[in-house]
Amino acid sequence: MKKIIIWVAVISIGVWFWQNRKVETPKSTSQPKTEQNAAENEKCVNASYVECPEFPWLDLPLKYFSVKNVEWGSAGGDGKEGTMEQYTQVALDSKEVYQSYPTTTTTIKQYSADIVPVTTKKWADVRKEIQKTEDNSHWMEAVDANYKEYGQLAVHFLDDFQDIEMYDSFDVDGDGIKEKILGLNSVGRADGGSYNAAIVKDNKVIFYVEEDESFIVPADTPNGFYVKWRSPSDDSPRCCPIGYVKTRFVLNNGKFVPLYEQDVRYVVVGKR
Repeated sequence: MKKIIIWVAVISIGVWFWQNRKVETPKSTSQPKTEQNAAENEKCVNASYVECPEFPWLDLPLKYFSVKNVEWGSAGGDGKEGTMEQYTQVALDSKEVYQSYPTTTTTIKQYSADIVPVTTKKWADVRKEIQKTEDNSHWMEAVDANYKEYGQLAVHFLDDFQDIEMYDSFDVDGDGIKEKILGLNSVGRADGGSYNAAIVKDNKVIFYVEEDESFIVPADTPNGFYVKWRSPSDDSPRCCPIGYVKTRFVLNNGKFVPLYEQDVRYVVVGKR
C-alpha cells in the first residue's frame, strides 16, 4: 500500500513539473540567411558584377558579341578604335540583357507633357546672358555652333542653359509625321553632365524629361515612345552604369502618360 502511495506521489510530481515546464522557442536560423541575402543584394546594386550571383560577369570571348551594343568598356585591348578588339571587358545593351517584367507602378517623376511654344526671345539677348556666366571661349563657340545648326529651337533651350547635342526624328503620335527628338545637356558643365530630352512638333515642345541621363527612343508602334533613364538606386560610377530604367509612354487624351516600366541590366562580358 505504501509503495502505491509513493508511486502516485512521484507521478503527481512529474505531471506538475511537465505542466509547468519552461518552453523554449527554437532559435530561428532564417535571420542570418536573410542578412546574407540582403548583403548579396546590396552588392548587386553597384558595379561589382563579379560578386553578384544573380548578374555575374561572363568570362567569354568578346568576338561573339557586337561592338554596336557596347555601352561602355575597358579599352585595354590591342585592336583599332571602334572595334570590339579595342576592349578587354564591355557592358552590352543587347538582346541578352536582363529585363524585369513590366509593372504599371511607374516611378518616373521629372517629366512634363505640357505643350510649350518655342520661345520668341532674340538670339543676341540669350547669348549675352550666357556670356555673363560662361567666359570660356570653348563654350561660347559651342553655343554659337548650336544656334547656327538649330536656329530658334536652340535659342529656346539655350535660354535655360541647355544645348542640343543629339537629334533624331520619328513618329510618336501616330499621325505619320516624324517629330523632332532632342538630347540636351548643360552649357558649361563639368565632366559629362546629365542628359535631358525633349520632343518638338510644329514649333512646340510637346514632351520634356529631366530624369538623370534621360533619352527618348522609339517604341514598337508609332503611338508613344520609351524613356531610358538612370535609376536613383544605381550607385555605380557615372562612366559605367549597371543599366537603366525603361518607361513606356503613350498618347492618351492629347497628352503623353507613362504606361509601364521595366528595369534593364547590362550584360558584362570579357576577361576578369
